[in-house]
Amino acid sequence: MSIQTELDRLQTAKADLKTALQDKGVAVPDATTLDGYGALVAQITAGGDPWQVVQAVSLPKTPPTVEGAAVYAPPAANYGYLSVEVPEGRTAIEISQFWGGFLNYAVLALTKEVFYGNFSPFSMYSRQGQTVVLQINVTDVNEIYYRVTDVPF
Repeated sequence: MSIQTELDRLQTAKADLKTALQDKGVAVPDATTLDGYGALVAQITAGGDPWQVVQAVSLPKTPPTVEGAAVYAPPAANYGYLSVEVPEGRTAIEISQFWGGFLNYAVLALTKEVFYGNFSPFSMYSRQGQTVVLQINVTDVNEIYYRVTDVPF
């Protein structure tokens, strides 16, 4: 192969990589050289938004009133209520916490309003449009982790 052929191949690969990064939401400055793309790849969020941390003691003990919301679970003692605004186009909420000596994890698929995982101390309390209120057992729990994501099903 000639030097020009190799340069053309590298320029095409760089342009394709730039497009792929931009499709994943990463800003690629025009002046970025090929050796700077590794740091840009590291900015891609794997699977969803960054995890958010909520202190269990900060969750309200009474559910919020959302006009016109569909209610799925009755209020319960020792529960806190977490309200999550899900951006348009996102399809799930992942939630995790240490409870009863175990790491519990679940995915709430908003399109089907069902849960996947082993997270018994957690349920959807209500939903109105893109606002979802989660009911979470906060007995012996310090932190709750959640993020908005997409589900492949």
